[in-house]
Amino acid sequence: MTAEPAAPFTLHQLGQRRSVWEALSELYLDTDTRPGLPRMAHALAESWLGEAELEAVWLEEVTPALAFNLSVVAGEWGYFDQDWLEERIVRRRGYRHLIRRWPPLTWLMTRVWPNEMQPSFRAVMALRGELLALPEARWPDRVAAWTWLAHAYFWSDSPTRAMPNTPALAALFTALEPHLRPLLTGKESAEASRTSVLRLLGIDA
Repeated sequence: MTAEPAAPFTLHQLGQRRSVWEALSELYLDTDTRPGLPRMAHALAESWLGEAELEAVWLEEVTPALAFNLSVVAGEWGYFDQDWLEERIVRRRGYRHLIRRWPPLTWLMTRVWPNEMQPSFRAVMALRGELLALPEARWPDRVAAWTWLAHAYFWSDSPTRAMPNTPALAALFTALEPHLRPLLTGKESAEASRTSVLRLLGIDA
């Protein structure tokens, strides 16, 4: 039986997805977006899309549209125009149909294209899950604290904002670090990153 092409997005689906597309598109920018992972997680939580649907958005919508940017010599590093991104994803809606017909494309889309950024996506999804376990009113403060800690962890030599007035910041870092550590590059040291955060928090490593 020949699979039917995927149905067009409904207006409701578009409304839910636009902020998710924008957030996840940052993972394919040709720059270091790791300190922005908490903000991305916030966007995913606010969409109220389920985990399975977000996985599909990542694998079947965002990745096929933007994976090319990591392979070009001088890829986009600032941002993807959102009108362009939406048009590109909507136009590629038929990939779901092609996946069912061509197994090699399934392999490309699920194993090759997302592989490089998969750890970052997993970290975003984990943080989303932690936000969903909190009252929604607490999300902004938690995201602000996580973002400061992520900046300090990945960019220890250039803090970009004032320390949040959060008494439990050290405890938040202890819980956050396991999500950040797998994203360190081969040239980065987990111990050095941890120590830099603890130093900024006034704690002896």
